[in-house]
Amino acid sequence: MDSLPSKTDADLARRLEAERAFHNAKFGEAQEHGAPDAIYELPRVAYRWFEGEVKPRAKGAAVLEFGCGDSSYAVKLNQWGGTVTAIDISDEAIEETRKAVTEAGFSNATTLLRMNAEDLEFPDESFDLVIGRAILHHLDLEKSYAAIARVLKPGGAAIFLEPLAHNALINLYRRFTPHLRTEDEHPLKMREVRAARKHFDGVEAKFFTLTSMGALVAAKAPKLFEPLKNGLDKVDAGLFKVAPFAGRWAWTTGMVMKKAV
Repeated sequence: MDSLPSKTDADLARRLEAERAFHNAKFGEAQEHGAPDAIYELPRVAYRWFEGEVKPRAKGAAVLEFGCGDSSYAVKLNQWGGTVTAIDISDEAIEETRKAVTEAGFSNATTLLRMNAEDLEFPDESFDLVIGRAILHHLDLEKSYAAIARVLKPGGAAIFLEPLAHNALINLYRRFTPHLRTEDEHPLKMREVRAARKHFDGVEAKFFTLTSMGALVAAKAPKLFEPLKNGLDKVDAGLFKVAPFAGRWAWTTGMVMKKAV
């Protein structure tokens, strides 16, 4: 069984405050990513998978969103028929989401709370569905996995989309763009993905974006970039099907973690 290291209380307090300050600055000061647009077009296939997994489960479900703000699914979750609670450690992220749900007419149907995702303040078995995109890699995974499993109802599922840590090219990009991320965030290693099995009855991992990174050679030629990326996405899907071990070098993993009935 894969296990994860624990953190001291002092380290936890420092890390949480650093994360909150970084994300408050991001939203409060309208900080730009400053990354080439093409880079963030690559994971679109992963986003489509994520929505395809979440949408059919959201209808009639009590849904908890981990991490909100400019990439929040709170509006879509309401549109898909869910009862939505969204949390974030950043005050500014909460306000960003509040504006979005208010403009969409869902302010009265959405609960927004500033909360530490590693220490959820909800009763056991409160939610049918827990979701998040690019959030677990900011957290203490052992605490987060345990917290998610505790608040999930029997038969519930947790669906997350997270970056992986093993691709040398992506790690080089991360090394040269430290301003785009916090000091403590940690793309997931495969052992950290497997460690979810300790807390859930079923864990499935999908992988996205490996050969499709080659589409970046056409980043400045939009008419070529999109079809090249789409073609290489199909190559990736076939590769991960026939050679699952190649998934460790993907950019992104989609995790579906289930709690038995």
